Amino acid sequence: METKMLFKPITLGFVFTFGFQLNLAAQKPLNILIIQTDEHNPRMFGAAGDPFAITPNMDKLARQGVLFSNAYSQNPISVPSRMSMLTGKYSQTIKVYGNGDPLTMNFTTFADQFNKNGYRSAIIGKMHFKGKGDEQLHGFERPFGDSGSEIISGNWEKKQLDKLGQTLLSDRSPKLARVNDFPMEVHKDGGIVPYTKTFLSKNKENPFILICSFTRPHFPFEASDKYYEMYKGRVKLPIDFDSDKKNWSVSSQMENSKYKFDQLTKEEIIHAREVYYGMITWVDDQIGLILDELDRQGLKENTLIIYTADHGEMAGEHCLWYKNTFYEGSAGIPFIISCPKLFRGNQISKSVTGNIDIFPTICDAAGIQKPDGLEGKSLWPVLTGKESGNDRYIFSENYRGGIPGCMVCDQNWKYFVYQPCEKNMFTKEVFLYDMINDPNEMQNLANHAELKSVVENMEKRMSWWKPGKIIINDNETSAIYRFP
Repeated sequence: METKMLFKPITLGFVFTFGFQLNLAAQKPLNILIIQTDEHNPRMFGAAGDPFAITPNMDKLARQGVLFSNAYSQNPISVPSRMSMLTGKYSQTIKVYGNGDPLTMNFTTFADQFNKNGYRSAIIGKMHFKGKGDEQLHGFERPFGDSGSEIISGNWEKKQLDKLGQTLLSDRSPKLARVNDFPMEVHKDGGIVPYTKTFLSKNKENPFILICSFTRPHFPFEASDKYYEMYKGRVKLPIDFDSDKKNWSVSSQMENSKYKFDQLTKEEIIHAREVYYGMITWVDDQIGLILDELDRQGLKENTLIIYTADHGEMAGEHCLWYKNTFYEGSAGIPFIISCPKLFRGNQISKSVTGNIDIFPTICDAAGIQKPDGLEGKSLWPVLTGKESGNDRYIFSENYRGGIPGCMVCDQNWKYFVYQPCEKNMFTKEVFLYDMINDPNEMQNLANHAELKSVVENMEKRMSWWKPGKIIINDNETSAIYRFP
């Protein structure tokens, strides 16, 4: 696409080109808008180089900001990833390992921190909090979301669907990907834009931090015919769709045993991907409506905007679907930060980052003191040209099915391990990929003698991770796992 030709990578020679405007204290308090989607493959939008994706609003935001091409989820499953983002801490620290774990009230979220500084904090849409009472809020207002609102009772969808006499797909299988003849706004995500418009109109004079969080393009794979037709006959199989299954981790083998990924035909894979692309484009349209409203209300200039996802979607890559793996399609996330009045846009940064870095970054951007103990690292020095960010690295954890895994990656290498546990006593699995020469992660180099020093360095970085201290309640199996 033409827009991609406009991007210039950030390198040491360009770090002073952002044009940061100083004297934040003399300016009006900065608003923060975080737009988050669920299960968006990091490669599947136009600005990321995808040849099929129709995502003009994500692409425009990237042109106006900085696209981070090496961004990762800190645990590629919904609840742990989201709680890590809100606290700036890793799963092991906050003890949120799977979708059944609540974030306890002894951890500070960025809503807590911003509220102390006169901000109004709100989430419109999904956040997947567990627990009860304040554990469903953690400092945020919830005018429309997955607790104490229309979504939790299903009223939004029910009202819309009853009018049409329709139902939504409930099965997650790509094999059953469906095209509907009714608008996608009947889905619960359809309430996000109108509720966002109301929130913005009521907070023109109040500094705010707002998260607009979409469930789509998370499965079930379902799109209206309008969006499906944009991709019908255009989408191809992923390069690695027939990846050698002998190279899968034990965790991925378990996922395949449960969901039968390897039984999908080529036609079914392509059809499900066409539908998935349609879901992405629908979300992109909603993002455009939110950004237009921000502009219409006169708030855009003084708002720092972040686009991200809680994790990716494999979408047939490596013959896998969904998440819970450390391959790029699952652990990687789209990640854009834009605020033209503070730093130059139209840039791609290779600095390694993730949602855990949002908390310290927005504190620095808004001039708010960061609480002690954050494990995320602020991107503000990268955005303002004070640092290149080339030496950054980041972690991700996962405990699917009670199998503890940890990943560490930098700009050049990705290394991840799976440890044996009480339920699955297998030999420790190690994976090493050269992300420069093998971005599709086709050749595991972990056992190559000439790369022993790389593995040792990655293991040293990972030494903080102590799976032996973890006890997990796996909400899908109702089993408790203790790791040796």
